[in-house]
Amino acid sequence: MSQSGVLILQPSKFELRRFYELVKICAKHVQNVLYIDFSFNAQTNSEVALQKGFSRAETYKVLEGIYKSRAQELNSLDVRVLLGNESQNAVEKGFSQRLDVVFLDSSYKSEPSIVERTCMRYNFKNKDAMQFLDGVLESPISEELKQPAKEMKCYDTVAVGGTFDRIHNGHRLLLSTSCLLTNSRIVVGVSDETLLVNKTLGELIEPLEVRMKNVAEFIEDIKPGLIKEIVPLSDPAGPTKTDPNIECLVVSAETLNGGHAVNKIRKEAGLPKMDLFSIELISDIEPESSTDECKLSSTAGRHEALGVLLRPPKSNSNQSGVYVIGLTGGIASGKSSIAKRLEKLGAEIINADIVGHSVYEPGTDAYNEIIQSFGDGILNSNGSVNRRSLGSIVFSDSNKLQLLNSIVWPKIMERIKELISEVASKGAQVCIVEAALLLEAGWDEVVNEIWVSFIPEAEAIKRLKDRNGLSEEEAKKRLASQLKNKERVSQANVVLSTLWEPEYTQKQVEKAWKGLQERITK
Repeated sequence: MSQSGVLILQPSKFELRRFYELVKICAKHVQNVLYIDFSFNAQTNSEVALQKGFSRAETYKVLEGIYKSRAQELNSLDVRVLLGNESQNAVEKGFSQRLDVVFLDSSYKSEPSIVERTCMRYNFKNKDAMQFLDGVLESPISEELKQPAKEMKCYDTVAVGGTFDRIHNGHRLLLSTSCLLTNSRIVVGVSDETLLVNKTLGELIEPLEVRMKNVAEFIEDIKPGLIKEIVPLSDPAGPTKTDPNIECLVVSAETLNGGHAVNKIRKEAGLPKMDLFSIELISDIEPESSTDECKLSSTAGRHEALGVLLRPPKSNSNQSGVYVIGLTGGIASGKSSIAKRLEKLGAEIINADIVGHSVYEPGTDAYNEIIQSFGDGILNSNGSVNRRSLGSIVFSDSNKLQLLNSIVWPKIMERIKELISEVASKGAQVCIVEAALLLEAGWDEVVNEIWVSFIPEAEAIKRLKDRNGLSEEEAKKRLASQLKNKERVSQANVVLSTLWEPEYTQKQVEKAWKGLQERITK
């Protein structure tokens, strides 16, 4: 299977339904990026050579047809429609992906030197990887494209903005349209953390520098030579409220009102009004649950990431013979409910909190050190440690919390290792170490993978108030003493969230378990 390829089409032979069939063929050979090139006139006879290409408006229709499609093949591939001029070769186009295969209509076989000229066009070295597709380009141009298209202006400077997380077909249509509307300069605003506070599953949003790099790469691929200004957005208007040279703002239908608001700001500042080019929202497959969205979105992409292996398992010193998962997350994040679901699927569970209770028992080394450090005022009448009293002390003083951790964490680690060995001796395949402080305490050194359960802070506070009877201030102190969600997620192999209905949590857990079984049985 090739990583990337280019499909050469002629405008005179383009038809959307036939195009989908072409992509299905290409999808059997390409799994990552498929470039679409309408501008290369591969034939040499004068009649074909003089054929007129797509107008700007016709090209936009093609872009809509591609990026608004429900066809699975078009959603699974990263399709990039080249908008550069016909004379550019691959080096000038600046392809970010090395081409592994070139697709041409079989009718081109009779053209003199077609292989050589195509290889020259794309700086393509492997002639054996050039494929001719039989008979699929012979349909007439679609009736939709034959309809008169409204003229589309061309601007010196066009702007567009967005989060651009996990670039999908909606982003590709926005960026491609923006490039189509200018032959000079494009300004792209990429939302920084200031604008992401209320984003669903915001912890899974790619870092700003990654998103900006992906945008720049996409633009350079489809229309090299443009002046690109990729800037962070800390407010929705960004450079459009100050740059007098921006003539057009590309928006989605849902952000059109924001475009009008920016024009009001520009008017007050004495700047020229921008044209607004609005793109309808992109329909996706029908939603399966209340958590799914009816449009193709980055949020849907982040939902898809739940329960999926995000990064390879780490190398560690775990030689116990059982595959160990460290399940962690902030307080009230639903770790225990996830652990119970995994137990029903066949995993053995080690609960670090229960282990911690045993470490606090009277007569243990940790118990004696705790009394020496915090006094007997933290004891119940029966001599046991009142963990709530102790908690009220340490969660109000970071130094005292650090002291307590230095006493109990090493003892808990020793006991966890013992329990892992006991689980392994029983012949278990998977062991789950459920531990809120897995990362902070360094217990992750004995696990093969880190699985993180997380929920928004506001939901965690609500659960602590309802479940534990804490005040809002107490709940916030507890959360402040732990790692932030983003810190945990950045180290996770798999992430899960219990924010929604239990059925959705179960779906995530089953997906994660299935993937785990595939990994450990290879």
